Amino acid sequence: MRIPIIPGINNTDKNIHDTINFLLSLLPYHRLGVSKYEKLDMEYGLEELAPPSDEEMARLKERFESSGFYVTVGE
Repeated sequence: MRIPIIPGINNTDKNIHDTINFLLSLLPYHRLGVSKYEKLDMEYGLEELAPPSDEEMARLKERFESSGFYVTVGE
C-alpha cells in the first residue's frame, strides 16, 4: 500500500489508527469468524471456502515482488 501523508488531512492519530485497522482487515482469508456466526445464530455464507495455501500465498507474493512491491506474508 502506498499512502500519501497530507499534513492536517490524514495524519491524525485517529486516521492512522483507522488506516492500520483497514490494512489489517485485508489479511488473507481465514475461518476464525465461523464460531462468531454460530453464536449469533447466523448462516456463514463461506462455509466451503478454504484459506489460501502457503504455496498460493508464496506464488502471489512472488508476483507482487516481481512488480517491485515489498511483501510480507503472515507477519
